[in-house]
Amino acid sequence: MHPSTAPRNYVDIANWPFQIPLGSLIPQRVKNLLPACKNIGTTYITNGCYRLHPVEWNIAESVGALTAYCLENDLSPRGT
Repeated sequence: MHPSTAPRNYVDIANWPFQIPLGSLIPQRVKNLLPACKNIGTTYITNGCYRLHPVEWNIAESVGALTAYCLENDLSPRGT
């Protein structure tokens, strides 16, 4: 994480392998819109993991799979 103006100017948090929650891919206020890469629901801390290119690519693949599933089953993303 980037340094801040707080007394502790560096944040180093250990992380384990993680999953991308389906709920982070589905907007709360907009229907039938899915993210592509960095524009998922995340926190300041978890953004440090989600902003990396391999994770962005995985998000795009996951959204593609979700879209295909919704089209095949005549569902909206919120209906999954």
